This record gives sequence, structure tokens and C-alpha cells, in this order.
Amino acid sequence: MQRRAAAAYTALFLVIAVVAGGILVTAETPEITVDDPDYELQEGDDFEHDGNTYTLNETADGEATFEVFEPEHEYSDTWANGTMIEFEEAMYLVSLDPPTVTLGEITEIDGDEVDPEEMDEEEADDEEAEADDEEADDAEADDAEAEDEDEADDEDTEADDEDAEAEDEEAEEEADDAEAEDEDDEDAEADDEEADDEDAPAEGDTVDEDEVEIGEELTFEEGDTLEYQGNETTISEVTDDEATVTWIDERTSTESVDSGEDLELNDDEVLRVHVEGDRVLLTSDIEGYDEQVDAAAAYDDRIEGVTWVIVLSLITVMMMISLAYLPVRG
Repeated sequence: MQRRAAAAYTALFLVIAVVAGGILVTAETPEITVDDPDYELQEGDDFEHDGNTYTLNETADGEATFEVFEPEHEYSDTWANGTMIEFEEAMYLVSLDPPTVTLGEITEIDGDEVDPEEMDEEEADDEEAEADDEEADDAEADDAEAEDEDEADDEDTEADDEDAEAEDEEAEEEADDAEAEDEDDEDAEADDEEADDEDAPAEGDTVDEDEVEIGEELTFEEGDTLEYQGNETTISEVTDDEATVTWIDERTSTESVDSGEDLELNDDEVLRVHVEGDRVLLTSDIEGYDEQVDAAAAYDDRIEGVTWVIVLSLITVMMMISLAYLPVRG
């Protein structure tokens, strides 16, 4: 009786497992498609929107990379109250009294004349000094390697020329001492120059009005335009702490978007990106695309449930078979 009941339950759960397996085999995975895309691109193709050009540069691993060219991009900068800016080939002190911006030409700082070209040259000198330091490090490494080779040669001839080697070592020590003294002098000079550079105010630094001599003053109001760094710049906003300036210029940037994510065209418009091999489909039907994504997710959940039915059914079958052969009392 016990074995007949176990056989019946085993057959039942086997049938359940087989049916569930059949569902897995015959079920069709829903595919996300874009039937009527706004744009269909391959590498090198482009499209224009709102005056901007979007070029598909690359597709890889379900990701699309676009180059975005904006002929009129709005840039912005801020001038903090009491800081220095370079304007019209001179250094000016920013003074804010909303809605007024006053730029005072700095002629002297702590009694020293101000030359913007010298400030630029100091920055260039700093970069050149860094490059020289790297070259010096490389040269020292080469010298060390050459010294190692010389030492190896000296070891080979040590038995034949011990006196000469002692003289060479003594001369080498004297040369090293002289070189160390020169390096100390150079380091001291470099430290002095670096200290001078750090003490020298630069564009963007805050300057105390008592430390500077002001020459010509220029006054602007919020909304005025001026020529700043080669661009027609507008003073957009003036507060007690800072002034915001904006200007229009072209910009080229890159943007990488995964399949199923959005490519932002502007503040209000986006296109959903769908990558199919080397093709990229762009659609504005975000709602329809999301419905397909939700349907695919629901399908995955159901398939996972069916898989667990098969697993649990097989475990139950094995338990029934094991229980059927347990010893019976009496």
C-alpha cells in the first residue's frame, strides 16, 4: 500500500514537471522592437535636432556613443567679489554692488607693477620647469645605470688594478660631494622661486583693496554686454557675492548611452536608444517602448516561477521514492 501510494504521487509530480518543462520549451521570449523609429543610424550617420548635430561614432556591447556638435552653446563663468580677473590685457579687481559691477584696473600690488603677460609667462615657466625636472630624473637614472655598469667592470679588473680603483673612488666621492652641493644650491634657488610664485597673486585670487593701486575703473550693469576672452559676454546676474557672466560659442562633446536609456536632446525632449547589432534605432515613443520592457520583465518572472515548479516537483519525486522503501512496522 505504501509503495502504491508513493508510485501514484511520483507519477503526479512527474506529470507536473513534464508539463512545466513543455511550457519552458514552447514559450516564446518577447523581443523588444522599434517598428517606426524616428531615426535609424549606423556608425558615421548623423541627424540634426534643434540646430545641433548628433553623429553616431561607435556601437559596442549594447552601448551607443554619439558626438554632439552645438553651434550655439551657452557657457558661464562667475566673478567673485574682491577677486582679480584678466580683462582687456590687464588685471582688474571685481567690486560688486548689485546690480552694478565695477572693474578697477590694478596697476600695482604691494608696490609692484602688475603685468598680465608676466603672469602668463610664470605659468609657462612652471610647466617648463616640471618638464625639466622629469628630464633631469631620466638623466639621473641613466647616470646611475652607467655607474652600475662601471662598477661591474671594476669588479672584473679589481685584482689587477686595486690602486687605480681606490683613486677612482676617491675622485668619484669628490665629484659626488661637488654635485650634491650644486644640487643643494639649485634646490634652494628653486624653493625661493617657488615661494615667490606662490606669493604672487594670480587671476581668480582674492585681493585686499588696501594692497592694490587702482587706475581706470569700468562700470557695468546687470544685462550689459562686453568683450571678454574673445567672446561677446553678457552680465546675467549680480549678487553681493558674485557676478555671473554668460556667452555663446560652439561646443563638441561625446555622450554614451546604453540600449534602453534616453538620449537627451534638450531640457524637454528625449529619444529612447535601442541598439540592434551595428544599428541604432531612436524613437520618441517612450511609453510604447516601456510597455515592451515591462512585458519582457513579466515573462522573465513567470519563467522563473515555472522553473521552480520543475525543481520542486523533481525533489518531491525523489522524496516519494525514498519514503516508499522505508521499513514498515509489523
